[in-house]
Amino acid sequence: MDAKLSVYSYLVSLFPEKIVSDLGLDLRLRSRRTASWTPSLENGKMRELLIRNGASNGNREAFVELTGDERDYRGFFEFQEMQERLAAVIWPSLTSPLVTREEMRSRLDREGDRAWQALVEEPLGDVIERLISSDPVRGLVFTDGKIGLSTYPHDPSLLQNRCFHYHVIGRGTG
Repeated sequence: MDAKLSVYSYLVSLFPEKIVSDLGLDLRLRSRRTASWTPSLENGKMRELLIRNGASNGNREAFVELTGDERDYRGFFEFQEMQERLAAVIWPSLTSPLVTREEMRSRLDREGDRAWQALVEEPLGDVIERLISSDPVRGLVFTDGKIGLSTYPHDPSLLQNRCFHYHVIGRGTG
């Protein structure tokens, strides 16, 4: 199917459904088949990690092929689950009056509170290093905390964490 994609398609994907509904817009968004692609050159050999939306078994195989075992696959998806827990609570709040940090955190269940601690209160690099050992996979995960910023995974200002959340909370899915 022919489609013309805007250079702003990424930003449109962050457009809140409440605003779409309030304005009576006919806006239908579609997911990409490819979630991400990460190339890696190791010992002169080109390798890659291709992650597809809705292809968990194929994704597991891609992680194993790149890293040699399933640990980073499990860590990556544990990280994704933490993102989803926070996104499900933070995203809907963006079209409501601001609440305090404590109020937002109180909306989370026990696992959500654990995710809050790891992704909001501590440098993003801490949780990435706890869950993932492969440098290419760590780089893939940290990309959303770095886009457009001069920061690093363990920056004590937590600027990388705020940048990360802006990039992953869209539609409340992480």
